[in-house]
Amino acid sequence: MTAAGLLATLRAEGVTLLVDGGDLVVDGPEPALTDEVVDELRRMKPDIIDYLLHRAPLRLVLVRHEHRCLCGRKFACTAPSCAGKAIPCVCCRLDQLPSRREEAR
Repeated sequence: MTAAGLLATLRAEGVTLLVDGGDLVVDGPEPALTDEVVDELRRMKPDIIDYLLHRAPLRLVLVRHEHRCLCGRKFACTAPSCAGKAIPCVCCRLDQLPSRREEAR
């Protein structure tokens, strides 16, 4: 069975597979995750990861990564659209807002 075929079969049974770093994350109902299926997933792990990352139909993929603000703070992010962009952290964004005292004047 190919990676695409196995994924289609598992999706039909309510199983979700995601790639997190180099790990394959499997979530689904226990009856669908038999010992044979788990063994097949282990055997085909490299092919499944390759398929999910490079050949699967386009869909939103959450990629965990870390940003460093200009102030030096680090923060986690999963937005794929932010890659390569300078993003201020929450604290810096709050510092840019006018204070309530300034607004009252």
